[in-house]
Amino acid sequence: MIYRCRACQHEQARGCLPTATCGLYAIALLGLSVGCMAGVARGIRMLMGDPPPPAEPADAPWWVCVAAVVVGPVLAVVGMVVINFALELAEWLAFAWRRCPTCGARRWSWGFTRGFGL
Repeated sequence: MIYRCRACQHEQARGCLPTATCGLYAIALLGLSVGCMAGVARGIRMLMGDPPPPAEPADAPWWVCVAAVVVGPVLAVVGMVVINFALELAEWLAFAWRRCPTCGARRWSWGFTRGFGL
């Protein structure tokens, strides 16, 4: 990420998050989000215990399928945003205590990126 001193506008690229907007980073965050959701669902199933298998397959109503198709991606994107915010916050907290090399202030902006490496 790139950080800008609020006092003198000096910019520094620091940390391990990308300095350019990248689709691969978004795909990695989406995969991490889906993996976390799958782990939570698996943990809940383990806590509740597996139900006995049904005697015959039960058909789900149409609205269950629609809800799964709509709610699943929305939760995955929300999880992606939350994970990204947590990573950015951790990096900003690790960087914000440093003094600016030009003016000595400790007033750093929130991290930002340059669009698509341009």
